[in-house]
Amino acid sequence: MSTYRLLLVDDEPSSHLIYKSSLKNFPISFEDAYDGNQAFDLFKKQNPDLILLDLIMPEVNGFEFLDKVREANLSLPFVIVCSSLDDKQIVMAAFQLGACDFLFKPVQPQLLRNTVQAYLDTLSRSQSDFNNLKALVESEIGYVVNRSIGESSPASAANSSASKGTLHFDSISKAISHMVFNRETGKLIVTSSRGAGELHYSAGRLQKVAFNNKTGIDALEAMKLLLQVDVVLVK
Repeated sequence: MSTYRLLLVDDEPSSHLIYKSSLKNFPISFEDAYDGNQAFDLFKKQNPDLILLDLIMPEVNGFEFLDKVREANLSLPFVIVCSSLDDKQIVMAAFQLGACDFLFKPVQPQLLRNTVQAYLDTLSRSQSDFNNLKALVESEIGYVVNRSIGESSPASAANSSASKGTLHFDSISKAISHMVFNRETGKLIVTSSRGAGELHYSAGRLQKVAFNNKTGIDALEAMKLLLQVDVVLVK
């Protein structure tokens, strides 16, 4: 089982303890930062797979940390913003700088576990897909050497089959993680018994979100509370 690197960025030591306790059974190694400057230094050195980011911190806050990463032209991993209910507009601005999800404080342990698991599942699938592709390419090399002219290849058949599929997700976090990880541009259409909504992405960054009569973080918060949902990606 792979061990994933998680960077905890929060100026409150108690938050670090809560996150670590909640995620103690996960295949995760932790790095701790208590302000944006320290987070930026660790980010460059450790190359984390996932970041839990507080927005309101002294000196360099979470929003400024994301801006520093953007200015350095560095690629962000999954960033889950942890912030208070009073920071909704700031949270939406963080999405524009590459954050992919949010949890409002005080963070509920089970919600934290469910959210982190969705992103780890995406990382695990990507590694599995890479290994499968590598095996397919290696078998294709051997196949090409021996095949007759005009035969179709296993790789082209597999790619053709995959390209015809429609992507469905059974949770908002899974859908978001796919869009962010693959830098997708498109629209996620959300359907549930409690209403319908849309999330618009450009190169993996959330641009607009609406659910029932809500928009912005209020809409995304309502979507994340849905227990049964079908999400379809439309490009």
